[in-house]
Amino acid sequence: MPNFDIKPENSLAVVQALMNRHPQARVLDLAELIASVKDDKKRFLLTGPSGIGKSYIASQLSNISPVVGLDKYGERIGDRWIVEVSDAPKARFYEGQGDNVLEWARHEGLILLIPVPSLDLFRRIQAAKAKEYEKKKVHNEQWLQGWQRKSKFDRREYLKWFSGKLDSIAKYSGNKPFFLIVNEDNGRPVTKGWF
Repeated sequence: MPNFDIKPENSLAVVQALMNRHPQARVLDLAELIASVKDDKKRFLLTGPSGIGKSYIASQLSNISPVVGLDKYGERIGDRWIVEVSDAPKARFYEGQGDNVLEWARHEGLILLIPVPSLDLFRRIQAAKAKEYEKKKVHNEQWLQGWQRKSKFDRREYLKWFSGKLDSIAKYSGNKPFFLIVNEDNGRPVTKGWF
């Protein structure tokens, strides 16, 4: 079990706490990720829960090869978000989440990349997501309340929540190794590329 009492001042501290529970996880910072995939022909899925920096990491990877955003191929069916992965073009990099995406990634042999923000960056992203989403004419109240609630997480709640998300990712990916990408706050606008 991760030590939920550590102080996650930065992404690396969060990653180190999460790795205690997820030994199949490997750690890369953004520069290492870009250097390691530049000449590699493997295929990758940038995934994880909402508001952890997937869009930002995708924008950096798009300098190497186009990134296919899977959300535009998805739709809500009941309480599930299903992505029509067969409609998505073949690519080296995919970005998105869905109830069926991890099984597809395992079938396709994709390597999973999961951004991990610091607690402060995570709270800023969640608050910004809630604020932007609230402006939409039609929105899902449950999503809005979730972002608002997570924007107030303390360190223990954040690590427990993130660890649970990684449990699900590990389960559906067949416990294959995955990469935690250290997503540090560099002062960038957190809303670029959303919705």
